[in-house]
Amino acid sequence: MSTRPRLGDAANDRTTKEEYAMFRRALLVTSIVSAVAIPVGFANADVGATARPAFKMPFSYGKTFYANNWQGHKPKNSIDWQSYGKDAVDKEPVKSAASGTVTTVRDLGNDSYGKYVVVSHGRGWQTLYAHLSAFSVKVNQKVSTGTQLGKVGSTGGSQAPHLHFEEKLNGSVQTPVISGTTVGYGSKKALTSKKG
Repeated sequence: MSTRPRLGDAANDRTTKEEYAMFRRALLVTSIVSAVAIPVGFANADVGATARPAFKMPFSYGKTFYANNWQGHKPKNSIDWQSYGKDAVDKEPVKSAASGTVTTVRDLGNDSYGKYVVVSHGRGWQTLYAHLSAFSVKVNQKVSTGTQLGKVGSTGGSQAPHLHFEEKLNGSVQTPVISGTTVGYGSKKALTSKKG
């Protein structure tokens, strides 16, 4: 026996037409709710293609470096991590800013990024780490937050040792947010890496 109202014999019956209209509205609402249901594991989180991972500083715990998002830097919103006080950035281990999968390990020689690594974090997000002196990972390797990817260097078009860092969404560099701190375009901030 069907729960759907029939319009056959009582097509002119007002109650049946109203019941049929209510049934169609309920079916539409159920379809919409099913289509936008929150997947398991995403409760209490931003859902969608743009949900930003909680990126950490790509260095060992307790290190302080300048995050320099200087004007005129290419691409816009990329960071150059530079030495700060007693913490020299040269040869410093470079860590993954979030968990993911290594998609690129490449050496461009004396051009551009030089030695660089790209990690995919899902939902369209990637991080790029450039001017490395050495690699510690391979393509398709799964990494956790804090996994060593390589070491800071001055390869490619670099003039001095530093780490070039990008947070990308669907291939477009975004304003970086490191451990909850936004490093806006044209700013230079001393940040200290935190646990976790």
